[in-house]
Amino acid sequence: MLTRFVCLANSYKEGGRCVAGILLDKNNRPIMGNGRPKWIRPVSTQDHGEVPTHLVSHINTLAILEMDILNYVPQGHQSENALFDEDSIREVGRFPISGLTGLIETTRPQVFGNNGKAVAEKHIERLDHSLILVRTTDFKVFEKPNEYKPGTTQVRLAFSYKNIPYEFTVTDPIFSQNFRNNHRYVDSIDEMFLTLSIAVKWQDWYHKLVAGVIHSS
Repeated sequence: MLTRFVCLANSYKEGGRCVAGILLDKNNRPIMGNGRPKWIRPVSTQDHGEVPTHLVSHINTLAILEMDILNYVPQGHQSENALFDEDSIREVGRFPISGLTGLIETTRPQVFGNNGKAVAEKHIERLDHSLILVRTTDFKVFEKPNEYKPGTTQVRLAFSYKNIPYEFTVTDPIFSQNFRNNHRYVDSIDEMFLTLSIAVKWQDWYHKLVAGVIHSS
């Protein structure tokens, strides 16, 4: 089935990429359900569903993509997963950043069910989603040593949602590289739209990630 969506994340994932976005109709209007936008995460048949990097590394956020969806394959909280024809990807336009305001999460009281940086394995089944979009004007970006990979660093982003502070690793490759190259890169940014996601299980925890960073400057 030919499916159209706006790309809101093209992030690192287990040796490949995690691409995700919000479904659009043929007129590029977001498709809604129960008052929220409908998300999609195209996945492959690889162990973690990662998309081969060479297929999507050239795709930027806000690109409008079309691809043939073979089957929806939800896995627990990852209700957005869809197997796709890897030869069918094509870019057909660009979504305006102004259109994101109507797609942000405003009603859920917490990010993925709690106030922490991860969800415990015993609680993951409570979630029925693994992707949301939030807007922030109060944020801090910094680089720190990666506790899981000695000798490397990770870019992290702190922000608030419903007056609750959060701090997650950034897996958006373009934003991360821009910040590593120049920490002053974010000084002129007043507003960010963050695509938040949940990583695969690591030591009985599912860590929350900033999978996509979109800003106007």
